[in-house]
Amino acid sequence: MKHTGFQLEHCRANCPKSAQNWHNLYEALTINLTSLNLYQALEDKFHPVLHHHIPKICLAGCPNGCSSPDIKDFGISGYVIPGITNVQCLGCNKCVNSCTEKAITREPSGIVIDYS
Repeated sequence: MKHTGFQLEHCRANCPKSAQNWHNLYEALTINLTSLNLYQALEDKFHPVLHHHIPKICLAGCPNGCSSPDIKDFGISGYVIPGITNVQCLGCNKCVNSCTEKAITREPSGIVIDYS
């Protein structure tokens, strides 16, 4: 089995609580980290290479942290901070879908926020 020299984990795909999509970042990190040939660099420095020598990286689509980004060597958690702007609504529903309290809804008149 070929060692990559890193451990890259992520939260489960299609999680309904995900605030950010991590798929593209995961793919880019896999390609870039693989190209660094980290295992060879670790072997040159440590022999044998032990589990604690391998960098552990985690991508989480939301701040819930089910995939444990806070205990890895490097973790990224997705957040969405809602705010009202003067930018015209694109109708993407990201604001509606990301509000776990269901305080943001789309009405025929536009986006409605329940501040209570």
